[in-house]
Amino acid sequence: MDKDSLAFLARLVGAKSVSSKHAATNVSNQQASEVVAEMLRGHGFAVELHAVPGLRDKCNVVGTMGPETPGEGLLLAGHTDTVPFVADDWSTGDPLELKTQDGRCYGMGACDMKGFFAVIDAALRLLGAEALGQLKRPLRVWATAEEECGMEGARHLAQTAVPSKYALLGEPTRLRPVYAHKGSVNEVVTCTGRAAHASDPSQGASALEGVVRIMGALQADLARTADQSADEAFTPPQGTLNFGRCQAGVAPNTVPAHAELTVDRRLMPGESGDAVQERMRAVMREAVAEIEGVEIEFQATGFQLKPMSTPVDSAIVAYAAELAGCAPETAPYGTEAPYYAEAGMEVVVMGAGSIEQAHQADEYVAIEQLERMTEMTASIIKRFCCS
Repeated sequence: MDKDSLAFLARLVGAKSVSSKHAATNVSNQQASEVVAEMLRGHGFAVELHAVPGLRDKCNVVGTMGPETPGEGLLLAGHTDTVPFVADDWSTGDPLELKTQDGRCYGMGACDMKGFFAVIDAALRLLGAEALGQLKRPLRVWATAEEECGMEGARHLAQTAVPSKYALLGEPTRLRPVYAHKGSVNEVVTCTGRAAHASDPSQGASALEGVVRIMGALQADLARTADQSADEAFTPPQGTLNFGRCQAGVAPNTVPAHAELTVDRRLMPGESGDAVQERMRAVMREAVAEIEGVEIEFQATGFQLKPMSTPVDSAIVAYAAELAGCAPETAPYGTEAPYYAEAGMEVVVMGAGSIEQAHQADEYVAIEQLERMTEMTASIIKRFCCS
């Protein structure tokens, strides 16, 4: 990757842009957005920064070049925010200072996914001003806020900005095209019972027993129904359940009067988050109905992530697979792609780096992969905007 694009990536990594539901660690992405906007303007894009409604100091970047034709051309999309981090956990130095060594770029967000904006910068340099000045269809770039928390930035743009026909979302996929991924429903379940001395548990009502029954009932229900939406293209091929956190009780000699459980249910393409949530709640209510004195409450933990599936014969999926030299794949994690698909775009997810390097200390992306992704991105721009 050329030194100018690496210098741009260093500036972008240096712009702290943490998304968090906790105010103490939540940071504006304004500086990161301005770095991206400056880069796009330098290539001749018309650029706007849009505040995300309901979020303080969070904004999206919308860049456009070529004919302003709705529903045509190509969108290059990514997010500018990162997850929270602990600087002392990094062995490579300050997470906000890009470090290149051993053929890798280390830095917060270098892999997930500020590196994709450096790829865009390098791809535009590779194409050159003459080619970019003769676009036959529009080239758009969106840089979104809050992907790591609620995807509010992508949801807002999908509803308000001018869409393209095709979209390349540059999340780290090891340079392999992803045409479909799972979604998720997350919920907090609270059981409330009645405390009693453990010497005679019958005098109380165990909230923890309610949670235990809920876990067994949900697992049994998924085992009965999972094959209805199974797809062998995924690993694992069915929707999954995870009980990520459980808190209950105050002492070993006291019947727990309160218990809280978090539930993560992964959705397969074709499954409705609302329908799955409604069924899960019915199963959980039935599970505790026979425990006298125990009541149940539900609290959704933010948003539902919808699954995504683009036909494998879509032009952008097929071309990405041709460039990558491999068949298109599925992914078990989620992205902003479903919101772009709802806006009418055919989406492929493909980018440098691996999800295994994201969200952890010493995050990195291989320079060789950035260079290969640069070449593929330039080819995709030529294919869908120039030819």
